Amino acid sequence: MGHAITTAAELDVERLAYILVDIQLWVWPGIRVGHKRTVDCVTMTTLSLSPLVYDVEGFLTAEEAEAIITQGMQKLERSGLVDYSGNREESGETRTSSTTFFYDSIFTRHLKVRGAKLSRLPSPSFAEHVQLVRYEHGQLFRKHHDYFEYKKFLGKTTEQGQYSGYKIWCDAVGEMLRNSPPDHANPSVLPGGELFPEFQNLTWELTFLQVFREMKPDYFDDIGMSDLAEWLDENLEMKSEDVMESLLNGFGSILVHIIDAWEETTKIRGTDAMLPKFEANGVSHYFRWAKDRVAQLGDKAPLNVQPTGIDFPTFDVDFQDHLVSYIMTDYKNATLSDELEAYLTAHASEEDSLLAVEAWTKRAGPDLFQYTIPTKIQLADPNRFLTLFLYLNDVEEGGETVFPLSKERLVTDIERTGMNECSKGLAVPPLKLHAALFYSQTGSNEVDLTSLHGGCPPAKGVKFGANLFMWNMDAEEGGSAIASHKPISAIDDAKATEDSAKEETDF
Repeated sequence: MGHAITTAAELDVERLAYILVDIQLWVWPGIRVGHKRTVDCVTMTTLSLSPLVYDVEGFLTAEEAEAIITQGMQKLERSGLVDYSGNREESGETRTSSTTFFYDSIFTRHLKVRGAKLSRLPSPSFAEHVQLVRYEHGQLFRKHHDYFEYKKFLGKTTEQGQYSGYKIWCDAVGEMLRNSPPDHANPSVLPGGELFPEFQNLTWELTFLQVFREMKPDYFDDIGMSDLAEWLDENLEMKSEDVMESLLNGFGSILVHIIDAWEETTKIRGTDAMLPKFEANGVSHYFRWAKDRVAQLGDKAPLNVQPTGIDFPTFDVDFQDHLVSYIMTDYKNATLSDELEAYLTAHASEEDSLLAVEAWTKRAGPDLFQYTIPTKIQLADPNRFLTLFLYLNDVEEGGETVFPLSKERLVTDIERTGMNECSKGLAVPPLKLHAALFYSQTGSNEVDLTSLHGGCPPAKGVKFGANLFMWNMDAEEGGSAIASHKPISAIDDAKATEDSAKEETDF
């Protein structure tokens, strides 16, 4: 299970297919809490469906666990916080553990190969270097996400664009309800009714949001944003103007859920299709597609665009600069507008230089790389996709990995000094030679807010663990791409992804 079906005969034998669309990655189906499956002699047990969390047994041997601890002990340092401008600061009370990343070696490379194989990722290069973590008595890591937030890549709609989308939806649905309403439409959704969409109408806007709060009362709690629920309720009570615009400008992804609540109330389905589609810029999508195309062509691809070639497409800044030089060479002043020519000249060495697929395609071979920008694409920025956290020793008491937004419970009545979230949600005990596998993204390439988690402090003893962070693309390349986009903030794990790539290996 989880392997690509390459022939019709294979599909006929299995009679079951998990269809991945475009650039989606495999996600192990949770099925139900308690479901067990054996994958390459490893037992996976579903602990939670939202977030998707598995207990993994049989991935690691006792000798390997001891080797990770022994080899990493001398390099452990106090965990810190870092941003991609290179600034480092102490993590204060947020993270008090000690960590280190391993140099690339035959031993750690085997772990990455097995981790990628278990996760059914395309390549071991999707895994970062192994990280050792030590929690001594009372040390902790407060709730956090493993994915990163940073400036958006080209082609992704802004949060501000969601309010415009809301207005377009109101106009489109309003026109439909005026001219051709469904036979079962309640008078309340027709013109003049309280549920008739009119974005200029404050009463409609407040009613629209109130319906959402009534139909989905636990929405904000489920994603760890109870403060936003309080803010919204206060503004609804005060009948504040511009509350919808403020909400969508700060948290645009909520719009589809508000619309879903309206549809559930009115019994009018499918109106979310009237939202404007993502603009198909095609920049990041194209180069992901080009990578796959190079892999499909194999030896038929020109040498210069193969993985060792000078024109192999990546998200690296050097590759972007390389493309800019091609644009300048190919088009010069004769075909470039004055504005674009001036921009490329002025910004040729900057990290955000313009990407142009036409210049690359010319060198890759137009006949081999015929690309049409889709009418709609699911954008997937480089980011962490899942985490495999290995428990290297038994802890006498405490040291759980907690998922406070999960509704499942393995252990109850947990109290851990300095970390009240340990008493909420799913707490996975640190059993030696077990592991917790959990996803930071959904199967549709969107970050999963419910993947919030933390490391509870040991009440007795010391806890050793190892992280295998795995990405939705080559981890080194993804770290480089994020570094060039200067995220808001990130723990030093991601910085090490970039730095460790520069370290000498023993190969």
